[in-house]
Amino acid sequence: MSDLITVIIPAYNIENYILFCLRSIAAQTYKNFEVLCVDDGSTDNTAEVIRKFCNSDERFKLLQKKNGGVSSARNFGIDNAKGKYVSFIDGDDYIAENFLERLHSIITEHGADIARCNGLGVRTYDHKEPAPSKPPYVITRNKTEALSIYYDLVPRERYSDDEASACMALYSVDVLKNVRFSTLLKRAEDECFTHMVVAESDKVVYCGDKMYFYYRREGSACHSPISKENLFFTIKTLYTTRDDYFIEKGLYDIAALNARAACDNFISFCIDNQCDKTIKEEAFDLFYKFYSKQTAHPRHQKLFKFSPTVYALYVKMLKQLKH
Repeated sequence: MSDLITVIIPAYNIENYILFCLRSIAAQTYKNFEVLCVDDGSTDNTAEVIRKFCNSDERFKLLQKKNGGVSSARNFGIDNAKGKYVSFIDGDDYIAENFLERLHSIITEHGADIARCNGLGVRTYDHKEPAPSKPPYVITRNKTEALSIYYDLVPRERYSDDEASACMALYSVDVLKNVRFSTLLKRAEDECFTHMVVAESDKVVYCGDKMYFYYRREGSACHSPISKENLFFTIKTLYTTRDDYFIEKGLYDIAALNARAACDNFISFCIDNQCDKTIKEEAFDLFYKFYSKQTAHPRHQKLFKFSPTVYALYVKMLKQLKH
């Protein structure tokens, strides 16, 4: 018998969209799956739409909980998953009919812990990706190679397979034993989760197939504005959480890459005239903390203390000289 796959769908007030998502999963060529639809305290008819669909297909289950956010809903799904593999699909997105079959095929064929594909942003629910002119690529990376990509600053196409999204992927349940989504984060929770779950893996396999479709709608969390205060909290939580995790796992080279990226982000707050004094002061302290971890040049620290703005210009000049 084929492996059971658990598909986890967080759902909150998406009564007009969830049905398209459910239908795309029901149409999968891979048949041995369970779908855990986690209604996160919706105030519209989302739960009722899901319930009616569940009545027509016993593989679909409705789980209900108090509102706690997308991370809380996904964690609830993980805790109730019975599959050997797990996939996350947002309730307003949809997938190609071979999504589960293709990812299961490459994850087992290559003995990987995570399989990832490409995605595409769409504005309709009837998009059909044309057949590729040549077979899509399949490549594998170990955890260090996979994590390093997130810090290499190379521009990539949106929704690419190496984007730090929790969706577009299939995970062995083993790599989820010690990882959950951060309920502190309202933004970038996918990025934090993806880095940590890759750190739990030995091998990640990537394929070039575009099989996950992000429905781009107004009002979704990723398209909502964010204040400077919330943005700073997100960046601070993201980098400090990953720093602690990588060091705990003995991934010191990746922790150094994370620290370098943290410095670039915190210095931007230090020199941002739109940030208030409290944010700038905390950003200053965090920059100094992360910079101290990766440098043997105290004169650079002295220059930063003298003027974050001058230091930023100095770093920019050095980067230009190197190129």
